[in-house]
Amino acid sequence: MLTNAIAKTIVTLPIIFMVVGYLCARPIPALAEPEVMNKGKRLLAEITLVLVLFSDASRVRFTALRQNFKIPLGMLVIGMLLTIGLELIVAYVFKPRK
Repeated sequence: MLTNAIAKTIVTLPIIFMVVGYLCARPIPALAEPEVMNKGKRLLAEITLVLVLFSDASRVRFTALRQNFKIPLGMLVIGMLLTIGLELIVAYVFKPRK
């Protein structure tokens, strides 16, 4: 099966989605009006996010996660706080001035 072949390489599902999105970036806008395309892009992004998250979650081994939960928890907490902080800085720097 294709997923088994992909699992044996360094290519991951997010990389495949990124490459397909990059290759489709130029020809897709010529297919429809911008308003329709914006709704389609959002739907495609949401479907892609669901597939990527489902794919990643399906590989989690809960017994290993229960034994070693401190590392992912720390990465999640630190990563979330850094992301929120960076978003605040970017929003403050680029916010429209009145």
